[in-house]
Amino acid sequence: MHEVQETKFIFIDEAGINIWTKRTRGRAVRGRRAVRVVQGRRGPKLTMAFAQEDPRILALVDAGRTSRRGGKVVSFEKARDIVYRRYEDLGRNVDVKQVVLPKPLREYVMSVAHDSITGAHLGIRRTKDKVLSNFYWPGVDGDVTRYCRSCDVCLQNVKKGTLPRVPLEKAQGRQKRYYDRTAKRRKFSVGEKVLVLLPTDSNKLLMQWKGPFEIVATVGINDYRINMGGKEKTFNANMLKGYIARDQNASQANMDERPPTSNSAIPAASVTVIEDLEGEHFNDSDCEALPELRGWGSEQTVNDLKYGDELTLDQRRQLEEVAVSYSSIFSDRPGTASTEEHCIELTSSIPVRQRPYPVPYAMRQTLRDELREMEDLGVIRKSTSPYASPVVVVKKKDGTNRLCIDYRRLNKLTIFDPQPMTPPADIFQGMEKEQYFSKIDLSKGYWQIPVRKKDIPKTAFVTMDCHYEFLRMPFGMMNSGATLTRAVKKLLCGMDNVVDYIEDLLIHTETWKAHERAYNSLTSKPVLQLPDVNKRLVDRTDASDRGLGAALMQENECTLFPVAYASKKLTDRERKYSVTEREALAIVWGVKTFSLYLYGIVFTLQTDHGALQFLNAAKFDSPRIMRWALALQVYNFDVQYIKGSENVGADYLSRIE
Repeated sequence: MHEVQETKFIFIDEAGINIWTKRTRGRAVRGRRAVRVVQGRRGPKLTMAFAQEDPRILALVDAGRTSRRGGKVVSFEKARDIVYRRYEDLGRNVDVKQVVLPKPLREYVMSVAHDSITGAHLGIRRTKDKVLSNFYWPGVDGDVTRYCRSCDVCLQNVKKGTLPRVPLEKAQGRQKRYYDRTAKRRKFSVGEKVLVLLPTDSNKLLMQWKGPFEIVATVGINDYRINMGGKEKTFNANMLKGYIARDQNASQANMDERPPTSNSAIPAASVTVIEDLEGEHFNDSDCEALPELRGWGSEQTVNDLKYGDELTLDQRRQLEEVAVSYSSIFSDRPGTASTEEHCIELTSSIPVRQRPYPVPYAMRQTLRDELREMEDLGVIRKSTSPYASPVVVVKKKDGTNRLCIDYRRLNKLTIFDPQPMTPPADIFQGMEKEQYFSKIDLSKGYWQIPVRKKDIPKTAFVTMDCHYEFLRMPFGMMNSGATLTRAVKKLLCGMDNVVDYIEDLLIHTETWKAHERAYNSLTSKPVLQLPDVNKRLVDRTDASDRGLGAALMQENECTLFPVAYASKKLTDRERKYSVTEREALAIVWGVKTFSLYLYGIVFTLQTDHGALQFLNAAKFDSPRIMRWALALQVYNFDVQYIKGSENVGADYLSRIE
């Protein structure tokens, strides 16, 4: 096997410094190595002209002085265009004459000095000693060190050092102090009942409180052993919270003895400011169209009515007498209206069937109790219908659960009911000369309207356990608001000074100056204008990292003109939402803010977030967005995507500090 090697030699003669490259080819001959020169090439001569490139060498030549320090003598001299450095150590009797190399030759010298005769590579100290034995240049120590540390062969064999430790102690201490500001030490005793934070049965990445379980022993300072259905497990105090059992007898006694106060629960029928009813006469025929209430054991009575503080004693006494005479209708239990039925007209006869949504095990008993109560009230019944819409259980702010039906697929096939609603602008204009007002809220107005007999199967919904259908008009259907509006208008037909809006009735007389001034300041030109009921409304929303903005607009002479503005700052919790969730929150908040204008009509919802243009149809992975999408089912709208540059008004409102 022939092997070719290349060797470089540096010669110094009278002409200057020369590089000679010799290539040899060797082969094994009876245990010896025969070498012959196959090519020899003489390189260029490096004279003092190359030294002109390095000003530091010229400085040494120009200085030409001798320095003495601690018995060591260093001097520079020039001979035959070559610069020499003489180094004498008088103490060790050392006299070395070194050639000051120009820059083009230093790489060759360091490579030769770094290689050993055994084929290995020398370290920094031994490489430096070999270089300084014959050569020198300014900065030789640093150049040799950098060359050895950047050698590819040496880097492959060097031991990898450990990474430096990150100073996390300070960060941990700072975070602990921040957390401890609001943290509370949890202490429990043996025999006490607690709730345990455990993964849900459907998704191990989601956590929920389960229990109650009993503490059987204390382990250490912050750990407790819990009895969980015959098995004992140990949990840290951070995974536990106290459980307070409800005293049924005390709760019932408090409900029976509670006097009517301003802090009581919101009544089903309430009066804010009432007029003097002197001179009004009623007879039994005037009340024939009123809903007939069933004896379902009302919890709210006439004693829960609210009266305005501006009423005189005589006015309040007269109002109480009227309320007592009609005490049977002041109830939080829904009655049955005989003036209207809810009809569902579809564009297709193919039944809409969907699988039930999974409900967490901890909420299934609550769902069963809610369905049983609705069945006892006559709102629903067991069904054999081919239709099936899924059920969603939504947790409300007060901790209770709300039953919602996902009718989105059924709503797509429903023929829209064009029943008009009284525009808010007309209500305001009709009350510009009024002074006294009575506000009455219908008790579960939707559930007071029966569903047409042949349409009852279309309202069917399915749970994990059973199949039900509505006998009363459910929430979430497209035309539910229109049916309720029609029923209330029939009920109020022939009555003067009475207006309705969804489930609210308002009786008004004489002038209210304060309301007129507020209304004039709100609608002053050229900022806002009253909406036209014959034209379509457009609701634009946007969200920033610190607020929400909404602009209600309407086309006027080919230009969108503002009708109302609204803005809201985000809470610290809402700022942690993702971009899509903040944009969805802006949509829900904007629709709820302008619900007086948008409820019961067809409108356009514009957003500059492309993912939300399928809000009416897509199933999102975020439970929060799904709950918001279900909350918008009672509105009839289509979502339109616009560019961010076109959504200037809502974008500006979302950034207002």
